[in-house]
Amino acid sequence: MYVLLLKSVSEEASGPQDDPYVQILSNAGFHADLIETLDFRYHTSELASYLSWRESHSAIVLTSPRAVTAIMKAGIKGKRYTPVCIPVGQSTDLCFVVGPSTELQAKKAGFSPKGAQSGDAESLAKYIVSSFGSALSKPIFFPAGQLHREDVPRHLEKNGIHYFILRPFSGIKVNVVIAYSSYEKESMKERVRLNLCEGNPIPDFVVFFSPSGVSLTESILKSELKPHRPKIKLVAMGRATSARLKDLGIEVAAVAASPKPASLLTVIQQLAGHP
Repeated sequence: MYVLLLKSVSEEASGPQDDPYVQILSNAGFHADLIETLDFRYHTSELASYLSWRESHSAIVLTSPRAVTAIMKAGIKGKRYTPVCIPVGQSTDLCFVVGPSTELQAKKAGFSPKGAQSGDAESLAKYIVSSFGSALSKPIFFPAGQLHREDVPRHLEKNGIHYFILRPFSGIKVNVVIAYSSYEKESMKERVRLNLCEGNPIPDFVVFFSPSGVSLTESILKSELKPHRPKIKLVAMGRATSARLKDLGIEVAAVAASPKPASLLTVIQQLAGHP
């Protein structure tokens, strides 16, 4: 069975066929193909002004591998000490992340991340409040993409932690700094269209990894897939992506429980009727 993935190549992969999602599906007997949806521009000059972020922030929140790449390009890395009270090699920075991919990249950047088990930004925000709320005496440093959702600052604000975007504000806050911008990958739409045309192998499943990926292919979903390819099952990685598809009136066959290759494989196997 044919699975089409609409996503950016994972940071740790050298190319589409080396992407962990492609590999786990291929190893399980599926034909998996990846169409890259986005290119990225990193705002290193803006981030460079935060090299001393620890002086004015209690913690750093990273919700995507791209955010980690952005801060590393700007020279921001985890700070490691080796006093008796801290295990050798551990970072003293309070760093929170979403998912195993971001966790891996954060560790490479020198951090000792917490919260990786959180399946999405909203769950991470709840974890921060319940487990570390009392430790946040200064703002939280939140480098994010320009299309980031407001789940983290919104939940923290509801629980008494206010946020701002590069402007002063009194009290405990989340400082949202735009770390990178994303834009449509050249020829992406044409490649998606070709995958849905007669004469080409038609995918059994199309997997969306982000709300932005859904938005970029909105015209194709409405004009090609929904009316002419109703048998293709759409899978969403995360609740936010699922919600964006449903906003367009597109039926979602399944939502992966967590942002992990194994979680996607489980969903695809269930939909395919595999044991």
